[in-house]
Amino acid sequence: MNYSILPLFSKPFYVKKLDYIDNVYFNKLLSNIKNQSYKKSDNKFYTTVSKDYSILEKKEFSTLKKHILKEFDFYKNDILKYNNTNFKIVTSWLTKAKKGQISRLHCHKNSMFSGVFYFSVNKEQLNISFENLQRSSYSVESTEYNIYNSSEQKLIVENKTLILFPSEVHHQILENISEKDRYSLAFNVIPDGEYGPINSDSRVNIKVL
Repeated sequence: MNYSILPLFSKPFYVKKLDYIDNVYFNKLLSNIKNQSYKKSDNKFYTTVSKDYSILEKKEFSTLKKHILKEFDFYKNDILKYNNTNFKIVTSWLTKAKKGQISRLHCHKNSMFSGVFYFSVNKEQLNISFENLQRSSYSVESTEYNIYNSSEQKLIVENKTLILFPSEVHHQILENISEKDRYSLAFNVIPDGEYGPINSDSRVNIKVL
């Protein structure tokens, strides 16, 4: 019997370790982010974020921003085929996780795509979890989990790893079980300029400041 399985409406995640980033430059950035000001958390078990939400606009992060945009262009053009639409990073911030800290399960509003870049992680522990909140309300055990039946995916990453994903996907920073603080950079991306179907009532021209 012939049949087809169609993974319709999938969420494309782009994961790549940016090995080409110079180690000297990378270590300078790591020293920089450790000295940034972070907000005080309302719960000692939750991660803290930087007070600055424009980290990638800083001069010292300009090279990293170029690398991220190069990867994002590949993601949007070669994977998603959004060749005719320009995008812009609108917010970027740092996250710090001490031992025992996690984040709340969340998604990013007012954004089309989001990303995470890792500076200081323990590559032997799970670092981030992505969840599908639109799954069935029935709880059925599987003998083997795969992309068709899983409702959660946990990832182990290394330093210099970049993850790009649709902003509506809920995710959570998993508990840092290491004695070493975990640092990462997060950012949001939205369309910029003119976009939407040509000659339609949904085509707009919005310039992102």
